[in-house]
Amino acid sequence: MKTVAKIIPYVRLPKSLGVFDYKIAPHQAGAIKPGALVRINFRNKPVFGVVLSAAQNSGISKKKLLEIDEVTDLVLPPKFMQFLLWFADYYFISPALALKTMMPKPAAKKDSKKDFWPCVKSSNKMRPKAFRAKEKKILYLNSEPRNYFDLISKTIKSKKQVLVLFPEIFQVQNIYQEFLDFFKDAGLVQFHSRTPAGSLYTVWRNILTGKASIIVGTRQAVMVPLTNLGLIIINDSFNSSFKQWDQNPRYNASVLVEKLREIFDCQLVISTLTPTVEEYNQVLENKFQLYEAGGVKTESITRVINMKDEIKAGNFSVFSRELMSEMSAAAKKGEKVLILAGGKSTYSYVICRDCGYVPKCPDCGVAFSYYENQADDLICNHCRRKQIMSPFCPLCRGSRFKFVGVGLLKITADLKKFFPDAKIELIDNQKLINADAEIFLSTPAGLNRIQDCKFKTASILNFDTLINVPDYRASERSWRLIFRLKTLSSRLLIQTYNTENPVLQHPGYAFYKEEIKNRKSMGYPPFGFFIKFIYQDSHDDVAKKTAFLLFCDLKRTAVQDVTVLGPFPSYIRKIRGNYRWLVILKCGLKTRRDDIKKIMSKIDDKWLIDINPDSLL
Repeated sequence: MKTVAKIIPYVRLPKSLGVFDYKIAPHQAGAIKPGALVRINFRNKPVFGVVLSAAQNSGISKKKLLEIDEVTDLVLPPKFMQFLLWFADYYFISPALALKTMMPKPAAKKDSKKDFWPCVKSSNKMRPKAFRAKEKKILYLNSEPRNYFDLISKTIKSKKQVLVLFPEIFQVQNIYQEFLDFFKDAGLVQFHSRTPAGSLYTVWRNILTGKASIIVGTRQAVMVPLTNLGLIIINDSFNSSFKQWDQNPRYNASVLVEKLREIFDCQLVISTLTPTVEEYNQVLENKFQLYEAGGVKTESITRVINMKDEIKAGNFSVFSRELMSEMSAAAKKGEKVLILAGGKSTYSYVICRDCGYVPKCPDCGVAFSYYENQADDLICNHCRRKQIMSPFCPLCRGSRFKFVGVGLLKITADLKKFFPDAKIELIDNQKLINADAEIFLSTPAGLNRIQDCKFKTASILNFDTLINVPDYRASERSWRLIFRLKTLSSRLLIQTYNTENPVLQHPGYAFYKEEIKNRKSMGYPPFGFFIKFIYQDSHDDVAKKTAFLLFCDLKRTAVQDVTVLGPFPSYIRKIRGNYRWLVILKCGLKTRRDDIKKIMSKIDDKWLIDINPDSLL
């Protein structure tokens, strides 16, 4: 009889820990099996745990082992346990941290059946198009979730579960009512971080027991305990919200769905108009089948405006003459115009003309943005710290300041001078408040909030600020932004000082082939991968020295097809009072997993690890 259980505790533990031996009482022997949810005493605290396996003996004397307090009636499915162990291994974390990430805290009491997050009911009753593709891996160029409802219906009729992922919570809430209307009593649930903790566990348990057939959620939903998965649909997989960026493990849901598809041997549909370069490359390699929904207008008139010519003509405004003409015509006809700029502030930053001093946030080292006519006119756009701007430079006591980089508030003020009667709406990552406005101003993030709104003209005020970022994904992000604006408008004006930029030379999907060619020559994803190591300390010199020591250690470790980059400071130098320094591993496709594990054995638990980061900065 097996008398020892190896248990993963439900706590956050470093990668060097994660599985512990507990004594099985005779009356518990029949209930102990892999995946069983148990209660244990861990470090003098009652916690939950999951049984990994059972054994005859332990390397520790049984007299020193604690007994399992209680065996619950829940057993996690074998495929969930397989997914959990893979997740821990892939992201180099402990199984305990993997469990803590994948499972919501068990509720102490039953939840009410109240709908905590009512959804916005759609007025669009358009019948969904039939989409019955049978291939296992599909890239579906599509922007309407209703277009794949037919495929979902077919899957649930075969008694299998469906997982539908959206990047943002508001998208889940907005589409959920349409799912309810169409699928009615199909066992539909939503799963995301704004669901109250107790209710989240109730939903999780319903998925585990098979009561839920369709799960609609954000990146968290990829970790639910599915038992009979038949279809995965991930919408707009390029969206950075699918990537966990603020705490370990820094997982990417678009990577996890690939593993889920492999484990369950189910169908995976990536539904988006702008796939990632990695996904499009899989189409070219015949690993994905490409389908197109049709009906999406992307052939808007696009004009690239050289701002150098504007200056030569005596126009020093941020608005080109053609854009001013378009806005004037739209104002007379009552048409809508969308203008895209980088940030909400009046100016991006302030600099002393005499000594070059730039006011920076003491918490994160980022230059303060200037907000005119506010009590605290210097605001950090990263941590929202505020302070009053001094009339004199703290270094040289000079009073001559230059305000650099035009923001949305400055643009709004200028537009009101030119068009005093126009209704101007500032979006900036918020829901549209006044849909009757004539001129809309937005940041790139704010575009996600635009739903069912078309514009006569759209304009990128300064394309160069988007593309001139030292990151290999900058071209892809800039192209995707252009594509998005083309779907929203009849005419797109792109203002730039560099009309020869390659992104502007490859309209449409031709961009992907050129970008894939460039990445292949550099060994960038999908022809390699990056691992970012982040060290943080309250003292900059300590963080820098530690990063330098790791860099030297890794350089001495001979590993095939691996390049060590760094050390260098993080783009946001300081976060929550800690300075950050980075070391980057650039790995080729020939790099062996065992070699990576060899490198990881040198990494202290104090380091933060990001596999294939969204940004190298």
